[in-house]
Amino acid sequence: MQPFYEKREIRERPDIWILRGEFNILAKLEEILGKAKSELMVAVPAFAETISGVFAPMLMRLQGKGVEILFMVAGEEKEWNLKEIASIAEVRMRDHMFGGGVIVDGKEAVLFLGEEKPTLVIWSNHLGLVKFARDYFQYLWNSPETKIHEV
Repeated sequence: MQPFYEKREIRERPDIWILRGEFNILAKLEEILGKAKSELMVAVPAFAETISGVFAPMLMRLQGKGVEILFMVAGEEKEWNLKEIASIAEVRMRDHMFGGGVIVDGKEAVLFLGEEKPTLVIWSNHLGLVKFARDYFQYLWNSPETKIHEV
């Protein structure tokens, strides 16, 4: 029984990484977006607006694979160029968002931290952390303060 238990423990051990620097963050985002099979949730706070332009080409590929894409942004609509993303994903807006991130298929999450730009992120495949991030995203997505972006 011991060998079975030890193998099981190894397989279920989740990872939590702290990533720094734009190159590392974009590389991790590209990696996890490439794994998306059914659902992608993206929450981009105002301080992470600079990376939103990177999403459009990746989202187009995912849309072609039939991935449901939910894209939420914070701030004023005039601050965002959402035309291209709104043609690919369902987009909603909020006045303010505490943090943000990307959740792929309910299995992996990248959480944005920072004040001016996302120079530090947390990536994890820990099911509890990913579920918490997904539940928080759903709460914000369905909140009355969240406005549906009209194309």
